[in-house]
Amino acid sequence: MNKIKSLIGNCLPHFQTDMNDLKFLNPFSTKNKVRLGPNKDGGYIVYQSILQDVEALVTYGVGWEVGFERHFNEITGHKVVMFDPTMFGKYILDLRVFKKLLRGGRIRKLFKYLHFVLKIQKWLNLLRKLNIVFVNEGLGIRHEMKYNTLGNHLKQYRLLDKQIMLKIDIEGAEYDVFENPDTYQYLKNVSQIIIEFHDLQILFPRFKDIVCRLKDDYEIIHIHGNNCGGQFIFTDQEENRTMLIPKVLELTLVQKGKIYDHDITEEVFSYPTNGLDYANRSRLADLPLNFI
Repeated sequence: MNKIKSLIGNCLPHFQTDMNDLKFLNPFSTKNKVRLGPNKDGGYIVYQSILQDVEALVTYGVGWEVGFERHFNEITGHKVVMFDPTMFGKYILDLRVFKKLLRGGRIRKLFKYLHFVLKIQKWLNLLRKLNIVFVNEGLGIRHEMKYNTLGNHLKQYRLLDKQIMLKIDIEGAEYDVFENPDTYQYLKNVSQIIIEFHDLQILFPRFKDIVCRLKDDYEIIHIHGNNCGGQFIFTDQEENRTMLIPKVLELTLVQKGKIYDHDITEEVFSYPTNGLDYANRSRLADLPLNFI
């Protein structure tokens, strides 16, 4: 408590509400979970028992860290479709850029550009060999510029009738996507969802509404705080209690009815969970979720 009070004095973001508001985050106690991806940022926890039933993995916001996607492909051998509109810039792989640099005599920048193009091409070739498709687009609530909807992407890549695992890390755009009612009609064949929610210190009411809507059809089976984002102070005005909450939370949700009875347990897990969770930024301590 003294530590939290000292942090209040240091102007950590502060959110006041009823502690009962946090009960919706209590995970459904489930065994047989496994980590996919690296033991750092980019690795996530999934429910292993139905992993082989997944026919395709769809991920949004991958960056250059594709350990999760490669691990899924190694285990299942199934297709992966990755989306990210932020990695290559507007003109990457564009012949016009090459000609402009050549005409301008900007040799150093030209070689730097060519090196980047070759690096990307090598990366894309590796993904193709692994049955991983990269798409230079992002997830949005309408089709505009380099963004498209979940429904349009599933149609485009013939995934509407496939069993899907969905991973989303889109730096705050997840709120608009999951506040759009149209999104939910395309989740019927999505057996697992991994979502990273950002900016909880200012968007907590929206976060709660979305998670409670998802819980109509899904169970939270795992939760982890991303230590890259820091924490904020959550105060229960009625009980005069305070605790620290991560500004960024990673949730794994499994469709109701998909969890096998023999994997349901009365065991109480701590979060982060030893052997599964690792700090996103290894130089900083992982964030305990004492409100669970």
